[in-house]
Amino acid sequence: MNSAYFEMWNNIPPDTPNDLKTYLCRIVKNKAIDKLKYNSAEKRNAQLTVSLDELAECIPASADENLSASQLAELISRFLHEQDATHRKVFVRRYWYGDSLGHIAELFGMNEKTVATYLYRTREKLKTYLRKEGYYNE
Repeated sequence: MNSAYFEMWNNIPPDTPNDLKTYLCRIVKNKAIDKLKYNSAEKRNAQLTVSLDELAECIPASADENLSASQLAELISRFLHEQDATHRKVFVRRYWYGDSLGHIAELFGMNEKTVATYLYRTREKLKTYLRKEGYYNE
């Protein structure tokens, strides 16, 4: 929204729109299209979007407003330190580095299904941990 207002601010002195609302809507539409093109470019890592969607299952959007992002990061960090090294490394490779299941399986000498199982179980443990810490509200 700020970028749309900024573009309007920069363009209005030379432009003279008849209808300001229509002019602003056109700017917003063009900004949205540009952002969509940017996000879906072939170079972008679509795998990262998939992995973050997986993680969203255990970190709800409707979380307690009293808990900041830094507090959530601290909780996740504490949780990961309590996990065994392999589970922790697999989790970090997937959700921090955005590695594919195949790449993680290759790194750790595992089957892809084993990696998927590790990730599922770790996400479930994280969900339980966050619930216990008072973060997760259903």
